[in-house]
Amino acid sequence: MHISPFISQYKCQIEKLLSLSATVQCGGEDTRWSEYAAPQPGAIITVGSEDDVAKIVAFANEKNTPFLVQSGTNGWADTFTLDSSGVIIDVSKLKAITFNSDKTEANSTAWTGPVVFDQSQLEQAIGVINEIDLEPEMQLLLYFAVSPPDNAPTVIVLPFYLGSEEAGRQKFAPILAVGPAADGTAVLPYNVWNGAGDAFCARGGRRPSYKAGLKTMDPATWRGVWDKYESFIERHPGEAGNATVLMERYSTEVALRRIDGSQSSTRSATSRAMPSPSRGTGTRPSMTRPTSSAGKPGATGPPRAGGQPGRHYSYINFAHGDEPLDHIYGSSLTRLQQLKRKYDPQKRSNRWFPYHKE
Repeated sequence: MHISPFISQYKCQIEKLLSLSATVQCGGEDTRWSEYAAPQPGAIITVGSEDDVAKIVAFANEKNTPFLVQSGTNGWADTFTLDSSGVIIDVSKLKAITFNSDKTEANSTAWTGPVVFDQSQLEQAIGVINEIDLEPEMQLLLYFAVSPPDNAPTVIVLPFYLGSEEAGRQKFAPILAVGPAADGTAVLPYNVWNGAGDAFCARGGRRPSYKAGLKTMDPATWRGVWDKYESFIERHPGEAGNATVLMERYSTEVALRRIDGSQSSTRSATSRAMPSPSRGTGTRPSMTRPTSSAGKPGATGPPRAGGQPGRHYSYINFAHGDEPLDHIYGSSLTRLQQLKRKYDPQKRSNRWFPYHKE
């Protein structure tokens, strides 16, 4: 990898500027969740403190060098570029938590875990998922994934309840009543809440993802999605790796509360669907292209940020890059563009969906 002129000229100066725990990596690979469309920076600067962030941003601005601030290295959109003339500011070391003077702490355990269904129960499970009244403490994931040792396609529902097992089972009683083949739920500490997705989130490989916002889920449509997923796995044994379809459904009650704190008379929930074709390192590009220009056939977008039903709105963390910018940023787009022009007219600060192009 070509080393950024910014680093070759100022490496020693940067190292003196930052804290002792900071590191400056020249060249090399930026190990990411997916190799798909990954940026190729000239250097990766891993900061050791909040003050380091301010110093390196100021320094990059002074030297007219583009930069990207990253943490989890989980981006995958194909709309982003950062070449050897730019640097990545890695804030992954900033993990400390400071409590307030009262030493209060949020609930650190929740009832969650995989509930496995036979594919013949898919329509029934989807129907129940549509009807469950999700409260702010609840979330529900649906996975189409392969299971070891034979990589057989599997239907997995992952309920989540921030509370006790007894209350969680009561809240999700309708989905449990469908009759799962296996129930792996338990009360778990916060650091393993997302453990069920570890295999899906393994680093490396070519792994684009395509998303759509859904207001409701049609059982017949999801049977079609399952059939295509099963066919994809069969056509690419081994090569398809851990290809996954993920749907997450959660309450929007808190987000839709009025500023004055009054409560809506009805509870609302929304879903996001995300197929990720493959993570195999030798994957052919043809395996990771969407089936249409949007990659989202049959999706109905929930109204958000002033949008209209029927449009494919995408939560920014799940966007791919083929969406119009107002479908990602909603009514905030104009304000964000104004702030960009005011505070970063040289467009040095990068992001996965650069709204300054519009």
